[in-house]
Order: sequence, then structure tokens, then C-alpha cells
Amino acid sequence: MELLKFYFRGGREIFRRQKSLETPTTRREWRMLRTQKRDVLKVVPFLITAVLLEELIPVMVLYAPAMLPSTCILPGQVRRIRDKKVERAREALPTLRKAHEYLEVHKEGPFPFRKDDLDVDGDMDSLVEQAKRRARFWTSSDRRRAVYSLYGLVRIGLQLWPWLRVGWHMDFLESDDVWLKKEGVQALTDDEVREAVIERGLGFVQEADARKLLQWWLSQVGDSDRNARVRASVAFAALYK
Repeated sequence: MELLKFYFRGGREIFRRQKSLETPTTRREWRMLRTQKRDVLKVVPFLITAVLLEELIPVMVLYAPAMLPSTCILPGQVRRIRDKKVERAREALPTLRKAHEYLEVHKEGPFPFRKDDLDVDGDMDSLVEQAKRRARFWTSSDRRRAVYSLYGLVRIGLQLWPWLRVGWHMDFLESDDVWLKKEGVQALTDDEVREAVIERGLGFVQEADARKLLQWWLSQVGDSDRNARVRASVAFAALYK
């Protein structure tokens, strides 16, 4: 019963928080606003599950944490979810090394379209052919799952355009990097640093080196496009010992 009360309080907090967040002025507020928007979509189905099938909640924590609103996750569960993401990324290392070899051979991609493609006055058929060639990276289901695992993304769902899910994550990282550059890595707590490196596919690193690695990312990759970000993450995984 107490656990059920915790879930209902968490659901209520989501709607209270909605009123207090408008224009973010800090990275924490910006991330909270992003989390809030995602929580609003999760809270109703989650509360229904909590009422009717409360025993499924621990299973969801282990196998479908993306279904849980942030206010309904205990601190210990947050750590387990984070550790599980790193574990899945480690399991994907052999495939990520092959993905790195593929990207090195083909020298471009893996996203079919680049922003500068629209600025070039070229033959449309040629652009489409280039996009098809770049998109071949995603035809391998093993590569898709490995990249999803690298970033801790959900590996189930519609796979019609698999690069979209990773692309949205790259857009999130681009905005997050802007905030990090503005506020500085030193302003982050150790938990925030750990979360940041996992989101960038760098979660294999030891905690003592995480802050330094995040600073490297901002200086070397932070201004790059989607393709360069994915290539950097995959290269780090491939070369990680």
C-alpha cells in the first residue's frame, strides 16, 4: 500500500511540476522540462498498471524502464537502470567494433541525409542515391541494436526509419552540449557527469576519468553534426579496452 501511495504521489507531482516549468534558465531546468514532457505521456498508463498489476512494476524497472515516469523511480532503481544501460552497451562491444570498421571503410554516414544536402544545388537523383548508400548502415539489425544499446535507447518499437531514434538523441545531445559549455563541466555533480557520459555512449569509462572525458567530448565533438557524434561514440566503444 505504501508503495502504491508513492506511485500516486509521483504521478501527482508530474502535473504540479508542469505549472512551474516554462522557460528554462539553467541546464537542470531545461532537462527537467524535457523530462516533464515525456512524463506527461507516461503517467496515465503507468498509474493504471500500478493499480491493476502492481506486481509488474519491478519487472518494468528491469526490462522497460523507459515506461516509468521519473517521479515514480526510486534512487536505487535509477542506479540499477543506469548500470543496466552500461551492461547492455558492454555486451554490444563486439558488434560496435564491426560497426566502426564499416564506418571507417565507407567514410560517411550513418545518417542518410545531412543538413548541408539541402543547401547544395545538385541532382536530386544523386542525393537520393547518396542517402540510400548511407542508410545501408542501418540494414543490419545487429548494428541497429548495438547503437541503441550504446546510447541506452529503447530497442523495441517501429523500425521503419531506425536512424530517426538515434537522430533525435543526437539533437538532444547537441542542445545539452550547448548548456554544458555555457555552465561548465565543473558545475555538475558526480551523478550528473556519469549520466552525461552514458548518454554520449562513453559509459565504459571509470568514474574517476568521466569528468575529464566529458570535457574532451565538449571540446572535440561538441560542435559536430549528427554523423560525427555517432562516429565518435562508436569509435570510442570500438577502441575501448
